[in-house]
Amino acid sequence: MDLISTKVNLKLDNASSESKGVSLLKEGDNFQIMYLFVRSHPNDPPFNGAAILKVSAPEALEGHYWTDRDWNSNKQTAGFVRLKRIQP
Repeated sequence: MDLISTKVNLKLDNASSESKGVSLLKEGDNFQIMYLFVRSHPNDPPFNGAAILKVSAPEALEGHYWTDRDWNSNKQTAGFVRLKRIQP
């Protein structure tokens, strides 16, 4: 995050996702991050997704995500994710 933009990039083993649009929302005392992403993996075709994550602790996010993975095979995915910052 900087003065002009916000990005969400995640890595899991050889897979990675990069945000293509991010919105920040404050509702009362609660904050949400909503973003669109493209997921890439060296052995699989890329696919698109979206997530709505709430700030659940000072350094944690949790919420739901959806993807269009294998759209023509009816294998789209959705689920719940909890992310916690790991100190470098």
